Amino acid sequence: MIEKQLKKLLYRFDCVIIPGFGAFLAKNKASQYHHSTQVFYPPQRQLNFNAQLKSDDGLLIKSVSKANGLSYDQAKKEVSS
Repeated sequence: MIEKQLKKLLYRFDCVIIPGFGAFLAKNKASQYHHSTQVFYPPQRQLNFNAQLKSDDGLLIKSVSKANGLSYDQAKKEVSS
């Protein structure tokens, strides 16, 4: 349940926090061309994890709540489990 919401949120936002666990940080990387190899590399979205960002910003819980028809408290329990 949470994985689906994380995927959707990371397309729209650069940071999604899982309360008490950490945060996924997404960064856009521009396309590149290497002259020596004559190869084009498409644009990318790089994903990193930061275990120190644990405070709840409500983004993930609100998304889980809305997508599954749960109250905020029920969604919070679902995310924490």
